[in-house]
Amino acid sequence: MANEDMSFFGLNRPEYIPATELFMSEVTWSLATEKSRKQLSQTLAPNGLAFGSRATHKNDKVHSTKPFRDEEEFELASQEIAARFGQAPEVGRGILDTLLNEIENYASEKSIRSTAIPVTLAASLMQDARGITGKQNPVNVAQIIEKIYAAGGGKNSAATSWVGALNEAGPAGLPDWIEDALEKALPPECKTALAEIKSNAGGAKAGLRTPKWLEGKPTPFRWLANSWDALCSNQWVNAMPRRRFADWASCLTRTGVATTYLFEMHLNTRMVAALGSEVDAKEVVENVIEDSKRLLFWDDNRSASAADVGPSIKQLSFIGTSCQDLLKRFKEMYPELPSIAEYDDREEGLAEWLEAARSVLAPYRDKVSNEIALALDNGKGSGAKNVFETIRYSLLVRGGHQSTDLYGFLKQCGPYTCVDPGQEWLVVIASLCSTGPRQPSRLADLSGALSDIGISVPRSTLIGRLESYGLARSSHDADDALEIQPAF
Repeated sequence: MANEDMSFFGLNRPEYIPATELFMSEVTWSLATEKSRKQLSQTLAPNGLAFGSRATHKNDKVHSTKPFRDEEEFELASQEIAARFGQAPEVGRGILDTLLNEIENYASEKSIRSTAIPVTLAASLMQDARGITGKQNPVNVAQIIEKIYAAGGGKNSAATSWVGALNEAGPAGLPDWIEDALEKALPPECKTALAEIKSNAGGAKAGLRTPKWLEGKPTPFRWLANSWDALCSNQWVNAMPRRRFADWASCLTRTGVATTYLFEMHLNTRMVAALGSEVDAKEVVENVIEDSKRLLFWDDNRSASAADVGPSIKQLSFIGTSCQDLLKRFKEMYPELPSIAEYDDREEGLAEWLEAARSVLAPYRDKVSNEIALALDNGKGSGAKNVFETIRYSLLVRGGHQSTDLYGFLKQCGPYTCVDPGQEWLVVIASLCSTGPRQPSRLADLSGALSDIGISVPRSTLIGRLESYGLARSSHDADDALEIQPAF
């Protein structure tokens, strides 16, 4: 029983993801069978896949999938292009060179390895987490996304929705010849996995928790599930350029993962503190959910020092992790302490668990109170740094000399970390509040989505940004009925 999961959602412990394209690549790879992935590791890529590489040492076992001239995959793809347009072979080679360069992205100027922007399923498979992170056992980010999606009430699975969207997409967002060329450019060892993924051979995900006490609550779980279902509908994938669609998908996943872990740390802290109090359990839960709407403050009228959210993110990450470790220790010390998962099927499950846990710990009140005080004070939980870096760097605007990140939410302002969304970040959040492309949403819808994510923002700041981006359709005197025009 000592190893029983005492977390609230069963989420894997996170790690910072160095390239945003990895979110979609890992989601895609998750539908390949274990057999094909193992075979790929044994034959082609012992240390994983990367699209391109700046590595200079000869012993680098990461396989670069970006084909070079005179390689078989390059010739097959360029011939496909040349034949499609009735041009000479050298013209096809030139077009392919341009295409491969256009989809290549380095996460930063210091990055050794590049990723392919996941505009197609084939492009998604041109890298994996082992190749980009350099770790043999990187965090299973696809599983994290699936768990968040399931807990938020997702309709299917995040991976099958994503693959279905790309499989069923028409040529409006991406010409057919690009999709065909990228499939030809894919290493043969990856094509088996591609066929499996298209047929969903990997099967459905099992063991995903769907707490009934979380249903309908304003949380990042709900926001990600709703936004993902909207984005992966045929409406959106056919309404925008495929590059933009891929960027929106990465925006949702990086934002959803970061804010979900921030919410989890908040919940850990408050629920552990409540174990030592006598406040009514239902009131505790209501207050925790209500306060989760204001974990990050965004106000364009604040100075950088006053708007600094870095310390609060760090504190919550460290104390929340410390509290999670304490729950594990309590389970070891008091085996009769129930796990939260035992209450997943109850609408008031979280409050009922709190009451049950208090009852078990009551005979040891003095010792328990001291342990709780230490956990809330020292914030030295194992893995806390990884949690902090996952949250901060997933939200932080990235970029180097090759690209500008428009999908971040935090910016570094000297020594301060401030909420200052990139224009495209707000466009994504606002657009997916609508019922579909060309359908306006209301200011109230956007405010609700931001609350789910955990962002508190004054109405004046939000309207000011919407107007400056050209998204507001009517006078701001219309209060929450202000219409917001989606990007497509």
